[in-house]
Amino acid sequence: MVKSLSSGDKNISSGGGKWEGCLPILNPIIAAARADFKQLDGFLHQRRCNGRKGESGDNGGGRKLAGGRARTLDTHEEVAQSPVKMFSHYDTQNIPHRRKMEDAHIYLPSITPSLSSRTSLIAILDGHGGSLQAISTVLDRFPCIIGDEMEGHPPLPEKGRKSIKAVMSDAFARMDQEIRPCTWRNGLTATVLIVRRQKSNKFNKNSCALICANVGDSRAILIAPSGRFTRLTEDHRPTTNAAEADRVVRCGGMVLFGRVGGQLAVSRALGDWCLKDAGVISEPSVSVKKEVIQGSIIVVASDGVWDVLNDSEVARFVIQHIDEDDVAEKLVGHAVLSGSRDNCSAAVALL
Repeated sequence: MVKSLSSGDKNISSGGGKWEGCLPILNPIIAAARADFKQLDGFLHQRRCNGRKGESGDNGGGRKLAGGRARTLDTHEEVAQSPVKMFSHYDTQNIPHRRKMEDAHIYLPSITPSLSSRTSLIAILDGHGGSLQAISTVLDRFPCIIGDEMEGHPPLPEKGRKSIKAVMSDAFARMDQEIRPCTWRNGLTATVLIVRRQKSNKFNKNSCALICANVGDSRAILIAPSGRFTRLTEDHRPTTNAAEADRVVRCGGMVLFGRVGGQLAVSRALGDWCLKDAGVISEPSVSVKKEVIQGSIIVVASDGVWDVLNDSEVARFVIQHIDEDDVAEKLVGHAVLSGSRDNCSAAVALL
């Protein structure tokens, strides 16, 4: 699809198009189109010419996507005590398909000093409806809220302690309230993972406990060293999740054209306060893995990746590239080349 755009842009990008000057009202449109295709030409030229030597160009390897941002964590200072031994993140606006970047991520090797360096936090956020202020607030406040809610509540709760589902539900509810003033008609999905290194004993060596909580359709999978993978999240889309569609109707809302109230493609999110009475809630789906062995891989990504790649394809691709520090960039590149037209963000963590 991108290739056909590049081959068909000659009349638009060339100077003195036949419509230019005839209708002045079209001039701004023509100028904007010319700028878009010029940017696309540069992107495609970079794709063709800037691959690293010896790497295939069909999987995103060896080049920087337009508008992309990378982060790889492998320093001893940050990971010495963390359960995460390698962290790779990459996101791209996916020009020219998207004019705004509304994906974001959080990674903290140690979520709070009081929870020790054995507890790490990973999150992917995906905004909608012009949610930049809300995303900024969530980036700043959500780790603090989660850390505060988890004080005295370890990932594997003991008798008499608040359940992990309740802890995460309270954290999401607090975050939802904090962004209420700026999220009447916009919001964001959030997938949060908390990884805690377990204390070693003769029955449990070098393993982690894992908590995953999500609202929306950003997805996370866990890949075992054997290659078997498990989905950690639930997609909250009324088009693919019948239980969510039924819940929306029971709450007094309706699903029109696959969207809650005919507006929102997801049935759970942070924000979107204008649709709370229509069934949009911030209560997350929560899953807990008590024993995650060393060498397992966590992959969490926004729907821009999952819309074009299924769980099996992502697991297979990440296993193939896990020894490369730009594995997340390659995964995002693979999604873009597979036809994604959305912002794309992915994080890969090796435990």
